[in-house]
Amino acid sequence: MIQQTSNYDSTPALVGGFGDAGGKLWWRVQLSRAYYEGLSKLIKKNLGGNRVIASMEHTNIFMLLGTENVTLGRVGDDFWPELKGDPLLWLQGFHVVHCAYNSLWLGQFIHPDWDMFQTTHICAEFHAASRAISGRPVYVSDKPGHHDFELLKKVVFPDGTVPCCERFALPTRDCLFSDPMLDGVTVLKIWNLTKAGGMIGAFNCQGGGWSPEKRMTVPSETPPTTCYTQVSPSDIEWPDMQSESQLFAIYTLKQDKISILRRSERLPVKVEPLAYDIFTVCALQRLAGNIKFAPFGLVNMLNSAGAVECSGSTARKVTIKLHRAGTFCAYSNSQPLHCYLNGSSTKFLYNPLDGRISSEVPWVKDGTKVELEF
Repeated sequence: MIQQTSNYDSTPALVGGFGDAGGKLWWRVQLSRAYYEGLSKLIKKNLGGNRVIASMEHTNIFMLLGTENVTLGRVGDDFWPELKGDPLLWLQGFHVVHCAYNSLWLGQFIHPDWDMFQTTHICAEFHAASRAISGRPVYVSDKPGHHDFELLKKVVFPDGTVPCCERFALPTRDCLFSDPMLDGVTVLKIWNLTKAGGMIGAFNCQGGGWSPEKRMTVPSETPPTTCYTQVSPSDIEWPDMQSESQLFAIYTLKQDKISILRRSERLPVKVEPLAYDIFTVCALQRLAGNIKFAPFGLVNMLNSAGAVECSGSTARKVTIKLHRAGTFCAYSNSQPLHCYLNGSSTKFLYNPLDGRISSEVPWVKDGTKVELEF
């Protein structure tokens, strides 16, 4: 490093001695390519091929030269647990908004990473909810011995695996040209897909943002307040076109409530400052005898439907493969006759008022097969 510093100093000094007023620098691309080739070899040899998360990589150089073995990249600023001048914690919502909107562009080149958080932070659950449906890894930067294990249990299974979404989270269409940080009314809504259906997250991130006049991020002039929005199955960009007459079952996490909506119908939602709600959206399956069914997964997890590995049905039987343990929840307009876990009959509850089926699923190393007979 000393020799390199010496070279940087000596060459311009030599040129300057001939009376030149300036110089031209080149070899930037060649030098960067050499560095990234070395990094790629290191990753292949020591880090299992691609177990690296890129940070501060929002440059053309990285996207063009550094992504041979790096597939995950940070899409927002750092998670700031404590920062002077942030008494209203507006930077917490600021972080989530940046990750969601930047994913629109950066997600076309690299898998978006939403950064770490701390489980004992005052906004820990707010961050955990966004990471749970972000579609990418969940990791924390807790101080040793300072952990909220109850919160961790909502995002990570005991074996270290997480309920996964199929894609990376993006803002819903009605948020694209609004300001969920400073306009005082917009709730940030993000969506993702799972093997069981879709997820919608609603986050009140109001409190501060970019000021074109001051050319910097600033808190809002008034404290953030409760915001209102609507959630609909049409907020999700389904890979297959859904009929307007298609019915969906929606599980609302915070209210522990089940609703039935058509594709274009909307559910009113109220979100307090720096609060959130998550909605699990599943198209209703039609069985014989006009029986309708939808699996929500393990509702003790923030990403409940991410625990569903696969599901299938016959005329009067539904089979769901679950990843790990928890409280299984599903909707049906008809009470099942029997419930089986890995082939053995088990107890279940059915509420005819909202069609809720629930059963406790124990820990099984290779997952659990739930079968419901109608």
